[in-house]
Amino acid sequence: LPGDDRVLYGVIDRLLVTPSEIIYADIKTNAVVPETPQAVPLGLLRQMGAYAQALAPLYPDRKITPAIVWTRTASLMVLPHDLVTAALQTTVDG
Repeated sequence: LPGDDRVLYGVIDRLLVTPSEIIYADIKTNAVVPETPQAVPLGLLRQMGAYAQALAPLYPDRKITPAIVWTRTASLMVLPHDLVTAALQTTVDG
């Protein structure tokens, strides 16, 4: 978030850079795969929100699209940007 001085440690598993969009994906091996993006565990949504926050200043002129690759179902779930951003804002400093 703007003005946030915390350090982010993480690895984006896949990053696709196009002239108009950045698509980033994390690979997850969860035993239970959520049916909708809204059912994704909050911790994963926060992680994806943190990545979106980190990528935005690097690519200010491009759409940022988060996604999860679920290995259990061999499927790609695109996450609404607003969903991951809202999840990141729920992070409690501790």
